[in-house]
Amino acid sequence: ACTTRVANLLGAGSPESARLSARAAVIAGTCVLAVLFVFMQLMRHQLPLVYTDDPVLQDLMAENFFVASFYIVGDGLCVINGSVLRGCGLQVMAAKVVLFSYYVVAIPVAYYAAFYAGMGVPGLAWGITLGTFVHSGIYAVLVSRIDWEKQSQLAVARAGGTSKAAEQSTEKISLLDSESDDD
Repeated sequence: ACTTRVANLLGAGSPESARLSARAAVIAGTCVLAVLFVFMQLMRHQLPLVYTDDPVLQDLMAENFFVASFYIVGDGLCVINGSVLRGCGLQVMAAKVVLFSYYVVAIPVAYYAAFYAGMGVPGLAWGITLGTFVHSGIYAVLVSRIDWEKQSQLAVARAGGTSKAAEQSTEKISLLDSESDDD
């Protein structure tokens, strides 16, 4: 819903409304994630009882629910901030962040923690969780630095409307066309 709302407001030429909608989504999502985190922390020893009667598995699951509660917060922040970036049409930038966060950070750390540091399954989980927090942290920085006015102009231009960005795009295209004619 956030992606659509932000994109529609930017395309309608309402950058301030888009910024406020993005901020509302981030705040509301963060509140929901905080409640979920607390629930997972408080119930991490009770939740495994739903899945197994084996005490060894229950202990392993409780340890992994502890890690999962952090992962859920990081992943939720990625989803919220990612929806804002998609609403602004910044999918390529977002994809680069994902590649970096998981292939450069999460996978190597998870592999090292699980197999070299002897942490096993929790090491895998902590490595992926770290990558998720790198991912969400970079997304949060990107969202905080969005030039809403510029994004609105670009959205209007993409939609075929008129704006300063659309006029600049046309000027650049005509300059490139005239340069290629001279060759």
